[in-house]
Amino acid sequence: MPQARVKFGCCERQTSTPNTLSCYSCKIKYHLNCVNIKKSLKDLPEEFKSKWSCPCCRSKIPKFDNTDTPIKATTSQPESDSEDFSTNVNLRRGTVQNAEVSADSIRQIVREELECILESFKTNIIKQLELKTKEILDKFNQISESMSKVESQLEHIQNEVQSNCKKINILESENTTLRKTWLNNGCYDAEIFASGYVVYRRDRETSPLSGLKKGGGVLIAVSERLASRRIVEWETDCEDVWVSVTPNSTKNPVKILLCAVYLPPSVTKHTLDIFIDKANGILGSRTDREYTLIASDYNLSRITWLGNHRNDTFNHMLPSGFGGNELLCKFINFISLNNLKQFNCVTNIKNKILDLILCN
Repeated sequence: MPQARVKFGCCERQTSTPNTLSCYSCKIKYHLNCVNIKKSLKDLPEEFKSKWSCPCCRSKIPKFDNTDTPIKATTSQPESDSEDFSTNVNLRRGTVQNAEVSADSIRQIVREELECILESFKTNIIKQLELKTKEILDKFNQISESMSKVESQLEHIQNEVQSNCKKINILESENTTLRKTWLNNGCYDAEIFASGYVVYRRDRETSPLSGLKKGGGVLIAVSERLASRRIVEWETDCEDVWVSVTPNSTKNPVKILLCAVYLPPSVTKHTLDIFIDKANGILGSRTDREYTLIASDYNLSRITWLGNHRNDTFNHMLPSGFGGNELLCKFINFISLNNLKQFNCVTNIKNKILDLILCN
């Protein structure tokens, strides 16, 4: 019976021989001589034979080192050791041997670089200046718009003040305030004023603080053409009377608060406190459409009133000579707190101004 032929992975020989080895992976047999194994099969360790892989299977395993990387052959040493390596490089590049750069060339290169840097710097500076200039112009335009609005508002206020001044002048011509009237309940209003006026009076006998039987008293007479009323709840135990007057105006109506007050000498701190404390509450609660005129005689003769002239125009009187006196300081603080100004400049026979006209 003919022997079965075995196919080998290493050569075309198909004869079976004991010196063959099977691959652990593909199970194909190889001749030991074909795979460069010099030992016989019986001399090989069992572990080697059981895990041996053929060259074909080993080539499929991924490599993680350069074990099988071929080594590049070294080049031969140049025949002449005196030949300069840099010279060879220059010659291969086609450059001139021992080429030198002149100082003029260096200066030209530096000059060009500096010009480039300077041009870039100028461009950046110009851009920044343009941005800053635009910001300044925008702010200036905003300020101009604000100033225009302020001027418009100021003009409106000036017109309103002029209108109110005209109304006050009309009120002054149509109203009368008197201090130290020396009136009592035996005198009638019709005996004092003719028809056409509404008389509001407070005689001395109605003032608990006066302590005097004769003299004193205050009075306000308002034209019947004006709407007016007496405000009794504002009056104190001093000799004072308060009247509210409304001019005949349908456009932007205002209200004038008139007060006539007389404090007989010698004025005490208690008497002055009563009137000032009440007046502070009244003036502090008034609205922007209410104006105050107080015709008064506080008998504070130690205050000197000086004229206040601006641009040859009389404005109002300024107080002086009141330092250190508690009563005078309290009265001046009352004027300042309520933004009142004193306009009477007529002195008495002692060259003193006692009758005061206070307005805000």
